[in-house]
Amino acid sequence: MFTHTLVDRLQGDAAQVAKDHEVFGCGLVGLGYYSFDEEKGDTYEKFKELYLPVAKTLKHNGKYFMYHNHDQEFRKVGGMTILERIAGDFAADELGFTLDTFWVQAGGGDPAQWLERLAGRISCIHLKDYAYGRKMAVVGEGNINFDRVFEMAEKGGTKYMMVEQDDCNGEDPFECLRRSYKNLKAMGFR
Repeated sequence: MFTHTLVDRLQGDAAQVAKDHEVFGCGLVGLGYYSFDEEKGDTYEKFKELYLPVAKTLKHNGKYFMYHNHDQEFRKVGGMTILERIAGDFAADELGFTLDTFWVQAGGGDPAQWLERLAGRISCIHLKDYAYGRKMAVVGEGNINFDRVFEMAEKGGTKYMMVEQDDCNGEDPFECLRRSYKNLKAMGFR
């Protein structure tokens, strides 16, 4: 499986993080967020400077570094999206992606297209649907084409798909999860 790991731990001692992941038999070590807010100094260049060594250390210690996208990675810097830059600057055997379907859509991308584009580098997907008004929705109740998402995930070697609805818009989170499960089951998943 995989984790999201605190920034201080990743930057402080990635080798120890790798050892700690052995306790759970966990091969995927994730970074859950980077702001890419240039006004705060969180530039792409700084990201690369901070996390290339982390990715290399984790690989050296038998782990795979995973980056979880949000919408800011679809902003273009130097004519390329930040996600494209990450994929180009980090070796495929050192960094993969935890693709989040909602945030790809919110950033103006097509989740299935990005699954196809990053095939072989997406071990895990966070499933959440996208509804009108930029709202997170129960899987199967928004407008993401999950049939195509699942097709590209299977072709690209994705191992894990987790429902992750951060905002239930005032609804009971367990009811949202139940409906996501019901909808996924109707799509052929168990």
